Amino acid sequence: MSREKHPRSADCKAVGILSLLVTVLFFDVLFLGNNFYGRDLSIYHYPMKFVVRAAMLSGEFPWWNPFFAAGQPLAANPAYELFYPPQWLVLLPDFHLGYRLHIAVHLYIAIIGAYLLLRSLSLRPISSFFGAVTFALSGPFLSLMNTLPFFFSYSWLPWIVIFARRAIHRRRFSDGALAAVFFSMQFLCGEPVTVAQTAIILCGMGLWHFRAPGVTAPDRPKIVLIIALIGLSAAALGAVQLLPSIGHAHDSIRSRPFPYSTVTSWSMPLIRPLEIFFPTLIGSTEREGVIFWGAALYPEHASPFIISIYLGVFAAALCTGAIASRIPRAIPLTLMTAFGFVMAWGGHTPIYRILYDTGLIRSLRYPEKLALTAVFALTLLSAIALDRLIDGDSALLRRVTWVAGAMTLVALLVAAATFAPGAAATVRRLFYFSGPPLYDSFAVNVMRGQWLAAAARSGFLLALLVWWRKRGGSRELVAAFALLLVIDLAPPMNVLAPRMPREFFTAPQLLSSFPASGRERFRLFHAGALDNEMQHKVLNEGRSYWLLRNGMFPYLPALWSIPTVFDPDIDETQLLATRDLKYSMQQVRARQREWPDIFMSMSNARYFGDFDPTAGEPDLRQRQPVRIFQTAPYPRYYFADQMHGVSSREEFIALLIGRRWSRRVAFVGFPPFEPGAGQVTRVEEGWSRSSVDVEAQSRSYLVVSISPHRRWSATIDGAAVPLHVTNIGYQGLVVPAGKHHIEFRYRDPLVIAGAWISLAALMLLAAGAALSGRRLRPDVSYTPAT
Repeated sequence: MSREKHPRSADCKAVGILSLLVTVLFFDVLFLGNNFYGRDLSIYHYPMKFVVRAAMLSGEFPWWNPFFAAGQPLAANPAYELFYPPQWLVLLPDFHLGYRLHIAVHLYIAIIGAYLLLRSLSLRPISSFFGAVTFALSGPFLSLMNTLPFFFSYSWLPWIVIFARRAIHRRRFSDGALAAVFFSMQFLCGEPVTVAQTAIILCGMGLWHFRAPGVTAPDRPKIVLIIALIGLSAAALGAVQLLPSIGHAHDSIRSRPFPYSTVTSWSMPLIRPLEIFFPTLIGSTEREGVIFWGAALYPEHASPFIISIYLGVFAAALCTGAIASRIPRAIPLTLMTAFGFVMAWGGHTPIYRILYDTGLIRSLRYPEKLALTAVFALTLLSAIALDRLIDGDSALLRRVTWVAGAMTLVALLVAAATFAPGAAATVRRLFYFSGPPLYDSFAVNVMRGQWLAAAARSGFLLALLVWWRKRGGSRELVAAFALLLVIDLAPPMNVLAPRMPREFFTAPQLLSSFPASGRERFRLFHAGALDNEMQHKVLNEGRSYWLLRNGMFPYLPALWSIPTVFDPDIDETQLLATRDLKYSMQQVRARQREWPDIFMSMSNARYFGDFDPTAGEPDLRQRQPVRIFQTAPYPRYYFADQMHGVSSREEFIALLIGRRWSRRVAFVGFPPFEPGAGQVTRVEEGWSRSSVDVEAQSRSYLVVSISPHRRWSATIDGAAVPLHVTNIGYQGLVVPAGKHHIEFRYRDPLVIAGAWISLAALMLLAAGAALSGRRLRPDVSYTPAT
């Protein structure tokens, strides 16, 4: 197992094998039409990407999304990732193929980047190969696949570190420029927690270089400057998304600090870092989480944010042995691991409370995300430790063997405990298991099988390590370790990255409840999507994504050109006015029997969706959990026949509950007047503009049931007129008597300003890289350190 004489050819071979491995493991996605569907993918990301595609192919710039929540900003909202280049694969003629590829390509980005990063640390190809597989095909990275912004951002982390490290060592402008370009991918994804973790990792890497041999006091400010310039350049490159995102945060619910309970709701349980050794320590996510016995550890969500943090049995043993042996580079990586897990504990420690009270994290949710810092450090440490084993570090090998033995013993003892009388009751008490009682014995059986499997894996590892200690390295031993890697990491892939056949993504039967054409003229009010109690009652019976698909839960209607209103705010990015109107509707709904009509009329909603309590088809693929009712065709643009002034949302609610109103009423925030009659004679709409011809008998008020935003503007016969917030969550304008042509237009100048900044930054970095073909200064005199 000596170091290769021809590293370049070995690297090419390793990259080829890694790419082939990904292709084989996800062959059904790449070539057979199966698609990823878990968690947010099918009901959130899939329709969002379809909307982005449709907007980009419309011929207009996609400023605005008219399909969700009565219209919401598109380009300014980072959740759409409009400016993220790999997402443009959804523009392929076959959207289904483009969607699959734009996810799968990040598996290649991650695994190749991880390999090259480890090789840049002077590790052998075989150690780097192991680390790359651990990074891209183990629990943490595959768990992120169902939350695409994290998955995309995390895949670029190895590339960022590679070139930032090279920029520090070699002081080449091109290296710093490439680090900034790759870092900007995270800014374009718009996921601030991943950006923050990357910045922490880069700062930690820079600080560790302060201790490198040969570094003098004048060198240290230069290292700090390099890291700072990489970060600033990345932010400038990502300004096209970063700048409007800041503006959108000011206009959306994120401008209001989240309650502390919301910020910490996905805090990692204190016991969970032990999952590094035992993958099902707190529960099994098989069968879509029906028997996840650790649900009570996540009281609000009943499941982890990162489904698995398991890196593999060999990686766990290597990391533990490396930390115990204090091998070179172990100290900074151990500190990084400790930092990541402590921050991921969130609300379970006083640290997060202190940070929240200082105002630093009031708009950032879910501390468990921060465990990615720890996972990244452990991945590097495991590959470094393997390389030292190959170098013949007998003390490390001995400690790794002891760790494998301890893991085997613990797994056997826990598995044996599941055979004891009363094991099911113990599980229920220990984990506060909230599943039905009939699941108790089933959960124990699953637990027993998984702990026996854990014992088998660690036992196999123990045998291989004993063989290594007695006979040293050999090709047979390498093959045996490769087999262990496959046995260990391959089975969970169908749980962490589940796939559905193409049939799942075709039109459900419920679509027949809508007209074949003209669907986009009226909106769907899917009340069932807001009824959490009924959702649990109907959906948890089968806990099937087929029911979500068959019920066309938002945002799925957009796939068939059906706009919706009062949607759940999955990513907490809806406009403040939209959120206020939805909350008003829910409060009126709780206190007034005849609540739907007034909100349907205000909202251009002709279709009303609600749960069907009689749905009992045993085949979940065929069950229809939702019924669609048609109401009057309430228009999107109409003249008010009543006006009433309101000064607050509370007053709006009180007025709706206290008396009956016309279906064309307008509640406004300025002194009302007696509106005249009027008629809308023509409407022409685009994605972010509309043209309306009207005829008013006298001074009138035109209501526009589109979410209000300060970037909307209106003209009457070419003259600018003010738009007023109407009915809390919509807008309107005063129209003088006569025939008029009205234009509505939405533009966000922050997108334009950000685009110019990004373009200028890209040109400057390209010019700098071209002009600095040679090193800006000779090689530094110190030995690189990780």
